[in-house]
Amino acid sequence: MIEEAGWVSDFFPVLLGTAAVVILVFIVLRVRSNPSGTNHGDQQIGAGPSGSEPQPQPVETRPSAPRGSQATPQAGEVDKRDFFISHAVVEADTAMALVEALESKGKSCWIAPRDIAGGERYADAIAENLAHRTHAVIVLYSPAAEASDAVFSELDLAKKYNQKIIPIMLFGHSPQTKGASYYLGTSQWLRVDGHDPDAIQTVADQLAR
Repeated sequence: MIEEAGWVSDFFPVLLGTAAVVILVFIVLRVRSNPSGTNHGDQQIGAGPSGSEPQPQPVETRPSAPRGSQATPQAGEVDKRDFFISHAVVEADTAMALVEALESKGKSCWIAPRDIAGGERYADAIAENLAHRTHAVIVLYSPAAEASDAVFSELDLAKKYNQKIIPIMLFGHSPQTKGASYYLGTSQWLRVDGHDPDAIQTVADQLAR
């Protein structure tokens, strides 16, 4: 019995060392086969909890622009407005009333000085918008507009860039010069008597169709 106990005591360290080597080899092989350390048996890619169907992922959407405003253009896009408003300085209140009526119906407008950035030159801003950033030009025509060099400069540019011109005749006024007839004579006129809010709203309804 003493000799048998001695044999066991001699063999046990060898057995223990062999087991340690086997365990170490198993760990090394396990790490090499799964270097990320992730147990793929515990996770199903694209599946919900407990192996359920794949869950829909949230979709990122761009918020829609407020009514009467333009959405922010993406790279390479041009921020074009529906209408450029040309008017004499003394008709500024009527022009803004028209802009508000149009924008309440989802139409976008460009009007000075509201849409001219601080420090930007009037001439540069107006020329850029007439050339590239509008679909049509509305001119509020009145005796004051007929005497305005600025209004005729805008009509010159509108004609140069083949913009559609929409004349709105204020106070029943009609073109009194050959130059005005040249710019406005081939377009259908709309009429607004005075500063009547109802008349302005009616014109905005027609333009917004």
